[in-house]
Formats: sequence, structure tokens, C-alpha cells
Amino acid sequence: MTPLVSWAEVRALLLDLLAIPSPSRREAALAARCEQELAACGFRVVRDGAGQHLKGETGNLVATLPGRPDRPPLLLSAHLDTVAAAAASIPTLTDDGRVYSGNGQPLGADDKAGVAVVLLAARRLAHRRGKMGTLQVVLTVAEELGMLGARYLDRSLLQARAGLVLDAPGPAGTLVTSGPSHTAWQLSLQPRAVWGTATPTSAARLAAQGLTEWRKRLPADCVLATHEFAGDGERLRVSGELRCRSDFLLEQARAAAVAAFAAVAAGRWQCKWQWQCLCPAYDLPTNHMLCRTVASAVQSAGLTPRWARAEAGCDANVFAGYGIPCVNLAVGCQHMHTSRETVHLADVAACTHAVVHFCTDAAWYLPGGLG
Repeated sequence: MTPLVSWAEVRALLLDLLAIPSPSRREAALAARCEQELAACGFRVVRDGAGQHLKGETGNLVATLPGRPDRPPLLLSAHLDTVAAAAASIPTLTDDGRVYSGNGQPLGADDKAGVAVVLLAARRLAHRRGKMGTLQVVLTVAEELGMLGARYLDRSLLQARAGLVLDAPGPAGTLVTSGPSHTAWQLSLQPRAVWGTATPTSAARLAAQGLTEWRKRLPADCVLATHEFAGDGERLRVSGELRCRSDFLLEQARAAAVAAFAAVAAGRWQCKWQWQCLCPAYDLPTNHMLCRTVASAVQSAGLTPRWARAEAGCDANVFAGYGIPCVNLAVGCQHMHTSRETVHLADVAACTHAVVHFCTDAAWYLPGGLG
């Protein structure tokens, strides 16, 4: 198979991107570099107002390349920001093409390797507009803070009906087709009455008992996390996050929470709940037309498709909530967010090939409906 992109081109672009610090809310320099690249490829590029909402330097980058009206408009997405520690990374290249951080900090390949794939593909797709529908590139900000950029994305700019997110963990070619919802919760506890000079139990102890009981009742495929306790001995606010694989499981988990605390409160404590959906769950069956199309593109690049479920949400969850089903494709970034984070030039090159194939040849097989 003739390589679609050389290691030399991958190396030049990837090292360039990795050299630009872009911690969450400070992505302006990297956004400018990407905007320049996409504009040179003929995309119409705009930045939305997410940065103002998030008190960041810049909003999301939304770039559009018009294509054939008889083929489906597609999305390519990655996120611009990295974990904070990656801003001090020193990208280092080995003789065999592996990139790692030379000073023990996270590399920042999550998700600059994904951004590199998107830009490398854009260079090639700019000359293949006659083979594809309209292509949209969305590079989000503040993904590492809970998909904030995608959640505040100006949805009026979106035309795509299906797409790829380039942000999955695992070996190159891994296809993540399922991710849990993220729901923030807050519980306020206070006594309904005072018995003498003291309550029967402190609010903190009651909260601990309630959380233990909630976990016992929690449905499988749901994960409960507690983030903060605040208050005094009698009044307390407890907050955390709940991850569930489906809306049905989420409703079961919420009902279990109410029942668990009602049981331990025994009518003596007032429990007030607040719930906020941060991102919905998504679950695409592997025989879905989009999944089959992406798998075909991955195979065309010499990679082996590996189906996987994510343990946490990502921008693909948010796009699914917008009605845009996406497969999250791994570009080979290993040990994300750690001092061992690494990516190989060959994987970035192969994933670029897969993305180009998806947007042109394979996209031909997407029917008018994507079900």
C-alpha cells in the first residue's frame, strides 16, 4: 500500500503542534495555528463564543469545506486543550518514530495527535472535494474540564450528520462506539427538627451512611463519584458525579439515591436533590452503518478495527446529544495524562489514511438515512 502521508510530514506537523502550550482555557495560540492551516486548505473558519462563556482565550474552531450535495455532510473533531502539566512537556523523537516527553511531563498527544490527524487529512481532502459531501472540522476547547467547549458549542454552525472524533485511548484503530452519560448531582441535608440540644446524628455521618446505601442499590454499569462535602455539623451539601450507560439506568440510579437517603434519614432529615446532565450517554451498535463505514476505512489503512466502550464521556457524547452520531477513533496515543504518554508517527500516518478514506470512498456507502 502506497503511504498517503509520509513520516516526515507527520513529524513536522506533530512536533510543531506539541511545541505550542495549550492547557484548558489557554488554547488561543494553537487555535490560531490550526485556523491558518485550515484556511490554507480552503475551509471557511469561524470561532464561536464558547471562550466568553468559559472565561478562556478563545472559542471552538468550526471550519467548513463545501462538498457534493448528494453525499452526507461529515464531521471531524478533536480537542485543542491538554492537561495543565503538558504545557511544560519537551517533545522528544526516537529513531524508530516514537514521540514522548523528555522531561517526565505528559506529552500532550491527547489530543494534539488527533488534531494532527485532522489537519493532515484536511490537506488531502481539500483536493478531493468532488468525492465527498460538505466536511466540517470542529476543534473544541476545554474538553479536559468536562467537555465544556463542546457543551457550549454554537450548534447553529453545525451541518454534519455523522462523523469521527479523534480522541479515543488505546491502540491505533480502536473504535469507541459507547460512552456513559455524566450527571452532576448535589444533595442538601438539614434536620427537620431539633431534639433537645443536638440532632441524633451529624449530617456528615448521615451522608456517609446514605452514600454507602446508595452504592449498594446502584445499578450495574453505573459509577458514583463524590467530589465535595461542605457545611456544618447539622447542615451539609454533598456533590459529585454519576456515570450511567443509558437513560434507563440513570433514572434507576436517581431513584436509588432518593430511596437510599430516605431510608437512612428516617423522616428526620430533609433531603433536597439537584441534578444536571453534563453529557448524554451514547451507544452505537457495531452493525450501525456508520460503524461499518469507519471499520472499512480503518482496514483500508492496514489497521485492525477493535471495538471498545469508553469508561468516561468525551466530545462524541455531546455530539450524539446534538443528533450527530460519531465513532471515537484512537490514533495510538498511549498512557494519556501520564509521564509515559507516547504516540508513534506510523499510527498518526495510518489514521490519516483512514480518515481520508472515510470522508471520500467509504462515505459513498452512507445512505440518505444513517440508521
